[in-house]
Amino acid sequence: MTSQTLTTAEFITQAYRDLLKREPDTEGLNYWIADIEERGETRDDVISNIKLSEEYKKLQENDPD
Repeated sequence: MTSQTLTTAEFITQAYRDLLKREPDTEGLNYWIADIEERGETRDDVISNIKLSEEYKKLQENDPD
């Protein structure tokens, strides 16, 4: 299954699992869904923005691989 065949919610959930190593909280899930569906961001934009988050950066400091 490619990322384009996933619903927006499924895509965000998988991004959280892959990048943040956890399930998304309701607030975060709704924020990123709105980012794509209402604010016109692309899926690549969302991935880039998650990677800019402090949570992601801290995970990278602790486990750079």
